[in-house]
Amino acid sequence: MPYIVGGGFDTAAELIEDAPCGIAVTDPDGRLRYVNATLAHWLGLPPGGDAARPTLASLLTGPGRMFYDTHLAPMMRLQGFAREISCRLDTASGVPLPVLLSGVARRDAQGRCLRYDYTVFDARERRAYEEALQQAKREADELAAIVSSSPNAILRVDAAGHVRSWNAGAARLLG
Repeated sequence: MPYIVGGGFDTAAELIEDAPCGIAVTDPDGRLRYVNATLAHWLGLPPGGDAARPTLASLLTGPGRMFYDTHLAPMMRLQGFAREISCRLDTASGVPLPVLLSGVARRDAQGRCLRYDYTVFDARERRAYEEALQQAKREADELAAIVSSSPNAILRVDAAGHVRSWNAGAARLLG
C-alpha cells in the first residue's frame, strides 16, 4: 500500500492527471487508450482525445513517426521498455514540442502484452541548453582557428603567470 505523508490528495487520479509529466497508455498495437491532462494540455488536445490522432505515433512529428515504426515499437515488443528517447511531438499550435519519452510494457501472468505505459517529459529547456552548448562550441572552435592561424603572437597564461599554451605566431617570435 502506498504511503502518503500528510494526505492532501483528493484521489490518485488527481496525481496522475496533474503530474509534472505527460502520461500516455496504448494498447499493444500502439492505439492511444489514455492521455493525462498534462500531456493533453501540452499538445492542445481536446478533452477526451482527438480522433484524428488515434495512435502514439500520430502524436509524433514526421521523423519521430519513422523512428517509432523502425525502433521504438520493436524495442517495446522485444525488450519491454525504452528509456529517454528524444523526439518531438506535434502540437495544435504547430510548434513541435521536444520531449524525452520512456515506456514500459505491462504483461499478464502468461507474458502477453496488455498495454504500453509511457511517460513524456518536456525537454524544451534541455534542448535550449544543448543548442546553446553547441553554439558555444562552434564559437570556441572558430576562435581557436583564428588564434592558431594568426601571425600575431598569442599566449595563454594562467593566474600564477605560467604560460599554458601559445600559437604558431608566438613560437616564431619567441622561439
